[in-house]
Amino acid sequence: MLGLGAGGGIVAGAAIGPLLVQPSGSGQQLEVVPTGSLDKVASTLVPEHRARLIEEARRCREPLARVAIWHSPETNGGTITILSGAYQSPPFRLTTVPSLVALPFPAPYSTGRGQLIVMGSADNFGMALRPNFSARIAAPVAIKVWWTPVGGCP
Repeated sequence: MLGLGAGGGIVAGAAIGPLLVQPSGSGQQLEVVPTGSLDKVASTLVPEHRARLIEEARRCREPLARVAIWHSPETNGGTITILSGAYQSPPFRLTTVPSLVALPFPAPYSTGRGQLIVMGSADNFGMALRPNFSARIAAPVAIKVWWTPVGGCP
């Protein structure tokens, strides 16, 4: 009977374990660009790295992250760039309609944690993460992010 209890605990731990590895209160969750959506976001990558980054994501070597960016209707918007690890995005002019943007993950995908840095100038900037992030951008703003690495192609 004791053996069955231990076995049940192992099975329950295996089922609940993935739920426990997600950090809480340690940043916002960053999402993966599904391989079927790579063509939709390719134009948001810097031209000199675009082909390589898309090819690596298609071959499931290094997936890309995605965020949507915007400014609130009551402000004038602005222009921002995003640093994700060593990658610097092209400048994005913010609008009230969210724009989907692809980025390399800010740290090796397998680590599950990193930091994005938003630079530029924008009033009431918004970024779709979980939970959403919003701020006035006048100086570089660091955003701690996390993700759950998965095997294979997302």
